[in-house]
Amino acid sequence: MDDLLIYARIQKIDGPNNVLASAFPCFIRDPTPGSVIPTLQTAIGVMRFDSDDIDAMIARGNFVDVVTHEMLHVVGLGTLWNESEYNLRQGAGTAETRYTGAQGVAGCHAVGGAKVCPGSVPLEPKTADVGAGTADSHWSDPVFFNELMTGFVNTKTSVPTGILNPFSLISLQSLADMGYVTNTKAADPYTVPNASASAVRAQMSVGASEAPWETVQRPRFRISRFGKIGRIGLDP
Repeated sequence: MDDLLIYARIQKIDGPNNVLASAFPCFIRDPTPGSVIPTLQTAIGVMRFDSDDIDAMIARGNFVDVVTHEMLHVVGLGTLWNESEYNLRQGAGTAETRYTGAQGVAGCHAVGGAKVCPGSVPLEPKTADVGAGTADSHWSDPVFFNELMTGFVNTKTSVPTGILNPFSLISLQSLADMGYVTNTKAADPYTVPNASASAVRAQMSVGASEAPWETVQRPRFRISRFGKIGRIGLDP
Protein backbone atom coordinates (compact mmCIF):
# COMPACT_ATOMS: atom_id res chain seq x y z
CA MET A 1 0.00 0.00 0.00
CA ASP A 2 1.64 3.17 -1.21
CA ASP A 3 1.96 6.25 1.01
CA LEU A 4 -0.34 5.21 3.84
CA LEU A 5 0.06 6.85 7.25
CA ILE A 6 -1.82 5.46 10.28
CA TYR A 7 -1.88 7.25 13.62
CA ALA A 8 -2.48 4.89 16.57
CA ARG A 9 -3.27 5.86 20.14
CA ILE A 10 -3.96 3.96 23.36
CA GLN A 11 -6.43 5.89 25.51
CA LYS A 12 -9.49 5.50 27.71
CA ILE A 13 -12.65 4.92 25.62
CA ASP A 14 -15.39 3.45 27.79
CA GLY A 15 -13.77 1.36 30.50
CA PRO A 16 -13.20 -2.42 30.55
CA ASN A 17 -14.97 -4.49 27.86
CA ASN A 18 -17.62 -3.01 25.55
CA VAL A 19 -15.78 -0.95 22.87
CA LEU A 20 -12.23 -2.27 22.50
CA ALA A 21 -11.09 0.01 19.68
CA SER A 22 -12.13 2.33 16.88
CA ALA A 23 -10.71 3.17 13.47
CA PHE A 24 -11.46 5.07 10.30
CA PRO A 25 -9.79 6.51 7.18
CA CYS A 26 -9.39 10.23 7.83
CA PHE A 27 -8.13 11.37 4.40
CA ILE A 28 -8.95 9.45 1.20
CA ARG A 29 -7.54 10.16 -2.23
CA ASP A 30 -9.63 11.60 -5.04
CA PRO A 31 -10.20 9.19 -7.96
CA THR A 32 -7.31 8.84 -10.39
CA PRO A 33 -8.33 10.31 -13.76
CA GLY A 34 -9.11 7.56 -16.27
CA SER A 35 -9.18 4.81 -13.65
CA VAL A 36 -11.80 2.07 -14.15
CA ILE A 37 -11.98 1.48 -10.39
CA PRO A 38 -12.56 4.64 -8.31
CA THR A 39 -9.26 4.67 -6.43
CA LEU A 40 -10.53 6.37 -3.28
CA GLN A 41 -7.83 4.75 -1.24
CA THR A 42 -6.79 5.92 2.21
CA ALA A 43 -3.90 8.34 2.62
CA ILE A 44 -4.17 8.96 6.39
CA GLY A 45 -6.05 6.92 8.97
CA VAL A 46 -6.60 6.82 12.71
CA MET A 47 -6.85 3.93 15.21
CA ARG A 48 -7.66 4.09 18.95
CA PHE A 49 -7.42 1.28 21.49
CA ASP A 50 -9.02 1.31 24.93
CA SER A 51 -6.27 1.39 27.57
CA ASP A 52 -8.59 -0.46 29.96
CA ASP A 53 -8.76 -3.44 27.58
CA ILE A 54 -5.18 -3.77 26.32
CA ASP A 55 -3.91 -6.14 29.02
CA ALA A 56 -6.99 -8.35 28.74
CA MET A 57 -6.64 -8.61 24.94
CA ILE A 58 -2.97 -9.52 25.27
CA ALA A 59 -3.81 -12.15 27.87
CA ARG A 60 -6.52 -13.61 25.63
CA GLY A 61 -4.12 -13.71 22.69
CA ASN A 62 -6.19 -11.59 20.32
CA PHE A 63 -4.65 -8.12 20.56
CA VAL A 64 -2.75 -8.52 17.26
CA ASP A 65 -6.03 -9.59 15.62
CA VAL A 66 -7.75 -6.46 16.92
CA VAL A 67 -4.94 -4.26 15.57
CA THR A 68 -5.09 -5.98 12.17
CA HIS A 69 -8.87 -5.67 12.09
CA GLU A 70 -8.63 -1.93 12.76
CA MET A 71 -5.95 -1.48 10.10
CA LEU A 72 -8.24 -3.11 7.57
CA HIS A 73 -10.97 -0.63 8.49
CA VAL A 74 -8.48 2.17 7.92
CA VAL A 75 -7.74 0.98 4.38
CA GLY A 76 -11.43 0.68 3.56
CA LEU A 77 -13.02 -2.60 4.65
CA GLY A 78 -16.42 -1.65 6.00
CA THR A 79 -15.64 2.08 5.92
CA LEU A 80 -15.52 2.72 2.14
CA TRP A 81 -18.11 0.18 0.95
CA ASN A 82 -21.00 2.64 0.92
CA GLU A 83 -22.68 4.16 -2.10
CA SER A 84 -20.77 7.46 -2.02
CA GLU A 85 -17.39 5.70 -2.24
CA TYR A 86 -17.12 2.28 -3.92
CA ASN A 87 -20.82 1.30 -4.01
CA LEU A 88 -20.08 -2.22 -2.78
CA ARG A 89 -23.01 -2.50 -0.37
CA GLN A 90 -26.77 -2.70 -0.65
CA GLY A 91 -29.59 -2.87 1.88
CA ALA A 92 -27.72 -0.95 4.57
CA GLY A 93 -29.86 -0.42 7.64
CA THR A 94 -32.03 -3.45 6.88
CA ALA A 95 -31.98 -7.12 7.86
CA GLU A 96 -30.79 -7.91 4.32
CA THR A 97 -27.63 -5.79 4.29
CA ARG A 98 -25.16 -7.31 1.78
CA TYR A 99 -21.73 -6.79 0.25
CA THR A 100 -21.85 -6.90 -3.58
CA GLY A 101 -18.22 -6.66 -4.73
CA ALA A 102 -17.59 -9.37 -7.34
CA GLN A 103 -14.15 -10.41 -6.11
CA GLY A 104 -15.24 -10.56 -2.47
CA VAL A 105 -18.19 -12.73 -3.49
CA ALA A 106 -15.85 -14.99 -5.47
CA GLY A 107 -13.62 -15.22 -2.40
CA CYS A 108 -16.61 -16.39 -0.35
CA HIS A 109 -17.37 -19.10 -2.94
CA ALA A 110 -13.72 -20.21 -2.87
CA VAL A 111 -13.85 -20.86 0.88
CA GLY A 112 -17.02 -22.95 0.76
CA GLY A 113 -19.64 -20.22 1.01
CA ALA A 114 -21.48 -20.58 -2.31
CA LYS A 115 -24.79 -21.22 -0.52
CA VAL A 116 -24.52 -18.21 1.77
CA CYS A 117 -23.02 -15.94 -0.91
CA PRO A 118 -25.11 -16.69 -4.04
CA GLY A 119 -24.47 -13.22 -5.48
CA SER A 120 -23.49 -11.16 -2.46
CA VAL A 121 -21.96 -11.58 1.00
CA PRO A 122 -24.19 -11.19 4.10
CA LEU A 123 -23.20 -8.35 6.41
CA GLU A 124 -24.02 -7.85 10.08
CA PRO A 125 -27.44 -6.12 10.39
CA LYS A 126 -28.33 -3.69 13.16
CA THR A 127 -30.21 -5.43 15.97
CA ALA A 128 -30.75 -4.98 19.68
CA ASP A 129 -27.38 -6.69 20.25
CA VAL A 130 -25.51 -5.07 17.34
CA GLY A 131 -24.92 -1.35 17.38
CA ALA A 132 -24.42 1.14 14.58
CA GLY A 133 -20.64 0.85 14.89
CA THR A 134 -20.80 -2.82 13.91
CA ALA A 135 -23.79 -3.05 11.56
CA ASP A 136 -23.31 -2.85 7.77
CA SER A 137 -19.51 -2.66 8.07
CA HIS A 138 -18.62 -6.27 9.02
CA TRP A 139 -19.29 -9.74 7.67
CA SER A 140 -22.19 -11.47 9.40
CA ASP A 141 -20.88 -13.01 12.61
CA PRO A 142 -23.57 -15.74 12.75
CA VAL A 143 -22.63 -16.83 9.21
CA PHE A 144 -18.83 -16.42 9.24
CA PHE A 145 -18.21 -16.93 12.98
CA ASN A 146 -14.50 -16.26 13.62
CA GLU A 147 -13.45 -14.59 10.35
CA LEU A 148 -11.29 -11.56 11.14
CA MET A 149 -13.70 -8.94 9.77
CA THR A 150 -16.86 -10.01 11.56
CA GLY A 151 -18.07 -7.61 14.23
CA PHE A 152 -16.97 -9.70 17.21
CA VAL A 153 -13.55 -10.70 18.49
CA ASN A 154 -13.04 -14.36 19.36
CA THR A 155 -10.89 -15.95 22.05
CA LYS A 156 -9.62 -19.44 22.76
CA THR A 157 -12.86 -20.09 24.64
CA SER A 158 -14.87 -19.85 21.44
CA VAL A 159 -12.10 -21.10 19.09
CA PRO A 160 -10.07 -23.66 21.08
CA THR A 161 -7.99 -24.82 18.09
CA GLY A 162 -6.69 -23.26 14.88
CA ILE A 163 -6.45 -19.56 14.03
CA LEU A 164 -8.59 -17.42 16.33
CA ASN A 165 -9.64 -14.78 13.81
CA PRO A 166 -8.42 -15.75 10.31
CA PHE A 167 -7.95 -13.19 7.53
CA SER A 168 -9.88 -15.03 4.84
CA LEU A 169 -9.99 -14.80 1.07
CA ILE A 170 -13.31 -12.95 1.45
CA SER A 171 -11.67 -10.00 3.19
CA LEU A 172 -8.55 -10.10 1.06
CA GLN A 173 -10.57 -9.98 -2.16
CA SER A 174 -12.69 -7.13 -0.85
CA LEU A 175 -9.44 -5.17 -0.97
CA ALA A 176 -9.17 -6.15 -4.64
CA ASP A 177 -12.68 -4.76 -5.22
CA MET A 178 -11.36 -1.42 -3.94
CA GLY A 179 -8.45 -1.40 -6.38
CA TYR A 180 -5.67 -2.80 -4.22
CA VAL A 181 -3.32 -5.36 -5.75
CA THR A 182 -3.71 -8.56 -3.73
CA ASN A 183 -1.94 -11.88 -3.34
CA THR A 184 -4.52 -14.62 -2.78
CA LYS A 185 -1.87 -16.85 -1.18
CA ALA A 186 -1.61 -14.36 1.69
CA ALA A 187 -5.04 -15.30 3.05
CA ASP A 188 -5.26 -17.48 6.17
CA PRO A 189 -6.77 -20.97 5.92
CA TYR A 190 -10.51 -20.58 6.45
CA THR A 191 -13.71 -22.39 5.54
CA VAL A 192 -17.23 -21.01 5.99
CA PRO A 193 -18.76 -22.96 8.90
CA ASN A 194 -21.51 -25.45 8.13
CA ALA A 195 -23.33 -24.76 11.40
CA SER A 196 -26.28 -22.40 11.25
CA ALA A 197 -26.14 -18.99 12.88
CA SER A 198 -28.47 -19.93 15.71
CA ALA A 199 -26.59 -23.16 16.42
CA VAL A 200 -23.23 -21.43 16.64
CA ARG A 201 -24.49 -18.71 18.98
CA ALA A 202 -26.51 -21.11 21.12
CA GLN A 203 -23.46 -23.24 21.88
CA MET A 204 -21.45 -20.34 23.27
CA SER A 205 -21.61 -18.07 26.25
CA VAL A 206 -21.41 -14.83 24.31
CA GLY A 207 -20.42 -12.76 27.31
CA ALA A 208 -17.46 -15.04 28.09
CA SER A 209 -16.21 -15.79 24.61
CA GLU A 210 -16.68 -12.73 22.45
CA ALA A 211 -17.23 -9.01 22.75
CA PRO A 212 -18.12 -6.14 20.39
CA TRP A 213 -15.09 -4.83 18.57
CA GLU A 214 -15.39 -1.12 18.13
CA THR A 215 -17.00 1.92 16.69
CA VAL A 216 -16.39 2.47 12.98
CA GLN A 217 -16.60 5.86 11.28
CA ARG A 218 -16.50 7.11 7.72
CA PRO A 219 -13.70 9.27 6.22
CA ARG A 220 -13.66 13.00 6.92
CA PHE A 221 -11.66 14.53 4.03
CA ARG A 222 -10.63 13.92 0.43
CA ILE A 223 -7.26 14.95 -0.92
CA SER A 224 -6.35 15.39 -4.59
CA ARG A 225 -3.06 14.37 -6.17
CA PHE A 226 -2.22 18.09 -6.15
CA GLY A 227 -2.75 18.35 -2.39
CA LYS A 228 -6.15 20.07 -2.46
CA ILE A 229 -8.27 19.05 0.54
CA GLY A 230 -12.08 18.88 0.58
CA ARG A 231 -14.31 18.07 3.53
CA ILE A 232 -16.60 15.04 3.16
CA GLY A 233 -18.65 15.62 6.31
CA LEU A 234 -18.64 14.31 9.83
CA ASP A 235 -20.51 11.38 11.30
CA PRO A 236 -23.35 12.29 13.67
